[in-house]
Amino acid sequence: MSRPAVRLGIGGPVGSGKTALVDTLCKRMRDRYQLAVVTNDIFTREDMEFLVRSEALPAERIVGVQTGGCPHTAIREDASMNLEALDRLAERFPDLANELVRLNVDLILTRGTPATNAVKSASETIPVVMAAMRPLAVVASLAQPRGNITGVTTFSTELTGKRIELLKELVPNLRCVALLHNMGNPAAPPEWEEVKTAARSLGVQSELLDVRSEGELDGAFDRAAQQRVDALVIGADGLTQMHQQTIVDLLARMRLPAVYPDRDFVEAGGLIAYGVNYPDMYFRFAGFVDKIFKGAKPAELPVEQPTKFELVVNLKSAKALGLSIPQSILLRADEVIR
Repeated sequence: MSRPAVRLGIGGPVGSGKTALVDTLCKRMRDRYQLAVVTNDIFTREDMEFLVRSEALPAERIVGVQTGGCPHTAIREDASMNLEALDRLAERFPDLANELVRLNVDLILTRGTPATNAVKSASETIPVVMAAMRPLAVVASLAQPRGNITGVTTFSTELTGKRIELLKELVPNLRCVALLHNMGNPAAPPEWEEVKTAARSLGVQSELLDVRSEGELDGAFDRAAQQRVDALVIGADGLTQMHQQTIVDLLARMRLPAVYPDRDFVEAGGLIAYGVNYPDMYFRFAGFVDKIFKGAKPAELPVEQPTKFELVVNLKSAKALGLSIPQSILLRADEVIR
């Protein structure tokens, strides 16, 4: 199952040793976990520079934020500057891919089409096992991927029509559905086409809410209200996953139902999710790694499609939205959160 990153905020009085603590934590944990650090200073980037000099992490994994005021505010009251810094880190896929190639690793694992494309551009020889929504944007064909990349498809785009059908069951008077997605992701435009096709077949209007950063979420939901959107489809993207709690909370305040791409959103309070069973997918993901380490070539291993899917429903969220979940959905659900 995919899981969002854990964010740890460290606060304390000036001179209490916060940066030294971060330095120690990074050096203790960097061999076991993928880490990045966002430091807060009032007018300088002194803490960031200290961590770079001490080689706590590679320099490209450390970002310094100048808060212009009390740095603790950026942790306790308004984390927007830190979240924007994390978004900038996500834009560094090409640099990180080049770094992995420089280190001459034996194999690279990627999650998502943007990360996979970055690695593809960086190396044509290091084996790559991907989990991507649009594998054909990366490999020649599913049956014969050629090159150095193989893996599994997360099959999110192909499930879009089914997700809209679920919304129609939940909201029989559905008139307008919107897709919330990061259109900068190569997998997003095909998903938008699927939304328009599925909505049109059901006699429903469709709208696009394009978000490229956390700061654009409020504006997107304002547009949803202006366009009288009745329900949303949430796209699968690093941005939506990173800010899943914000998205779930905003929809709850607006009393808008939404269907999500995976169960993590529903566990965070979302209404319903239909998508790939990630534990099963990652088990197969590991199988590719095992075969390659035993001598198989990625070009000889067909890209696999998922075979297990899951429908998860949150009855608490349905009650808060004033919705009654049809028995037809409850009978099909793999899990019902009560």
